[in-house]
Amino acid sequence: MQTLSFQDTLMIRATAMGRVVADFNATGFSNLTDVMHEVCRRVSDARGMIELSLRNSTRGWTTRRALYI
Repeated sequence: MQTLSFQDTLMIRATAMGRVVADFNATGFSNLTDVMHEVCRRVSDARGMIELSLRNSTRGWTTRRALYI
């Protein structure tokens, strides 16, 4: 399991149907639920299946998650 700390820098990209709907760097998340809430806030006009690509540049891990909005 990937660990996440409040100070970690995340690179986050959200794609919907092959189109990038959000691409940003952020810090201040204590868990992946916080990350998903922030993505939902930023892509409020998108609906359906969103693929999240998360890269924690501080700890050196990458993961992909599916999110249905």
